[in-house]
Amino acid sequence: MLRALAGGILALVGAASSAGQDDVPTDFSIFGWEAPQIVEPYMADRATFTPRARVVPQGRFIISAGTTYTYNDDNDVEVQNWTGPELKIQSGILPRVNFNVSWDGYSVTEIATTGFSDTSSGNTALDVEVKVQIIETERFLPGLAVFGGASLPIGSDALPSARVAPNLGLSLWWDDFDDVWQAFGSARFTLREDGTNEEFVQSTVSVGSAQAWTNGVTTFIEYFGFLNDNDTVNDAHFLQGGGIFEVAPNATIDARFGVGLSDDSADLFFGFGGSISL
Repeated sequence: MLRALAGGILALVGAASSAGQDDVPTDFSIFGWEAPQIVEPYMADRATFTPRARVVPQGRFIISAGTTYTYNDDNDVEVQNWTGPELKIQSGILPRVNFNVSWDGYSVTEIATTGFSDTSSGNTALDVEVKVQIIETERFLPGLAVFGGASLPIGSDALPSARVAPNLGLSLWWDDFDDVWQAFGSARFTLREDGTNEEFVQSTVSVGSAQAWTNGVTTFIEYFGFLNDNDTVNDAHFLQGGGIFEVAPNATIDARFGVGLSDDSADLFFGFGGSISL
């Protein structure tokens, strides 16, 4: 499955990179490259779990960051986790083609039960990705983007993300059929290893709705789940909602809150962050 998707992405990159961008005024990016003018912030791939089906224009960048807190109480064992700074750089290297680098940062986990507590911490993996916009949304036709990449093993040995994990996926986003309402969904397939170094495929799926209000505020509600092709790794399902707020012509802040929908999911989580378009 992963090999077939990889072949399709490589074939589409060539076609997509030759496509032109919208006819918009241009100026120069921070590196002196000619690029489209920034008239409003580009929407970063954060806050929502679903990646955008749009890309950053050639010559432009999005730099985003944030943090996430997760809490779970299972059989009187409390687990709390903080992760940050969730750095991500999305760069337009070709028309309709982005190269993205992301690093969740430092992860701190505290486990507490009656008469016992323990804290572990470590660096997370570095993720690299190429995203290609295949179709621009138009009325009832959704925008379509495909992406592929891998997690590189720079993380701590104690964290599962320290292992190389190649992945491929796609995103659909309807944001042109209504002035306010949007709909979106995604699927991603990641090759992972369990505690015995046995490989399995983890499928992540998401579906949701967003509302773009006229005062520069976007709200959203979204389901996402992790489905594992391995009996020793439990599936997890979540529901989250939040908002993205335009605070400057090239900047946004965001906040989100979510809950687990199954016994094997974290009970709740929340996060906040922001992005700047350059």
